[in-house]
Amino acid sequence: FPFPAKCRVRATAAERRRRIDRAGFSGAVRMKWGNAQEATAVLTALNYFAAREPGVRVREVGMCGAGLEIAANSSLLVGASPDAILVYPDGTEEALEVKNHCPFVERRREGGPRFAVRELPFSEPHLPPQYVSQMMMEMMCVGPRCASAVMVRQTATAGALIVRLRRDEAWLREMMFWLDRFCAEFVDRGEEPPPNFFWNDEGLGDRYR
Repeated sequence: FPFPAKCRVRATAAERRRRIDRAGFSGAVRMKWGNAQEATAVLTALNYFAAREPGVRVREVGMCGAGLEIAANSSLLVGASPDAILVYPDGTEEALEVKNHCPFVERRREGGPRFAVRELPFSEPHLPPQYVSQMMMEMMCVGPRCASAVMVRQTATAGALIVRLRRDEAWLREMMFWLDRFCAEFVDRGEEPPPNFFWNDEGLGDRYR
């Protein structure tokens, strides 16, 4: 089976229920908000970049598989699916990823509305670190002409923030090293990874940290 399937089938019914309860109803609301507003955020990117680079196009894209140069050095089937691709007149490409911040928060008080609207403006332009690996993977899978990726972080009440991340080949090599290691030690063996896997590895712990 593909890698995600191997990881997901081992979850018990109790574990799946625990994950659902942990996510809660508010998590489902945030997910639905993001899906409903995705096209609006893509349009924000198109309007912004078209005003600065006439001729830029936004292309719809599905799953992008890593090229032969990646497959030749790894046994993994690697792919990523950006929300779109920005294509410039000179042929260069940028992966586009959009995140829509849901303004609704669940109220803990008894009585009254279940949700309130609360959304603070961005304190400073930054890319949350949990998205770096996603965007790096998208750049790698889109191909060598993709030297950067753009994230649009859009809000309902405080505008949008557009951040660009440059491709880093050394970072990508390190990412593939650890993905290969994870696959060999856990996925191929059918073993569930323990908490903080690799952290206390005697041979590679310092490299991982």
